[in-house]
Amino acid sequence: MGIRNIIIDVPRENIHKVLKHAQQVDMLSDYHNYFFTSLDVHTVDLEDYQYGGTNISGFNLVDENSKEYLEVIRDWQNSPPRYPNWKGESLEQLAKTEVALVYDAVRLFAKALHDLDQTQSISIRPISCETEEPWIFGNAVTNYMRMINIDG
Repeated sequence: MGIRNIIIDVPRENIHKVLKHAQQVDMLSDYHNYFFTSLDVHTVDLEDYQYGGTNISGFNLVDENSKEYLEVIRDWQNSPPRYPNWKGESLEQLAKTEVALVYDAVRLFAKALHDLDQTQSISIRPISCETEEPWIFGNAVTNYMRMINIDG
C-alpha cells in the first residue's frame, strides 16, 4: 500500500509482538517509520531492531538521567520490603511512567499540605464519599498545588 509512516497505539506489553509481525511482512526497512504512543516505550528492549534501518520513535516523560530519578531508583532497590507480598520490583517496573506520575503527584500533595500547614492549622478528620461532604481545606490545597512547581 506504500504506507511508510505508522503510528502504533498499543500497550507496552504488545510492542514486541507488533514489531515481530511487521518484520515478518518485511515492514522494518529503511523506509519505514514507527511512532509508538505508549509512554513506556523506553522500558522496552529494542536491540533486536537497531540494525534494520527502521526509525522507531516514542515519547518519554521520565528523565532516567535526572538526579531525583536515580536517587529514587537507588532507594527503592536498596530498601527492605515494606509489604508482605512485595517481592521487589525490577527496574522495568520502577521506570514505568505511571509510577513516576503517581510518585510526583504524592510529592506535590505532600508539599502543598506541608506548606499550607505552616501558615494555617490544617486539620484532618474522617470524610466519606457517601455523604458528599467536602473537606474544608480541599479547595485551598488544590489551588496551592496549581501554583507550586516541583522537579519530577
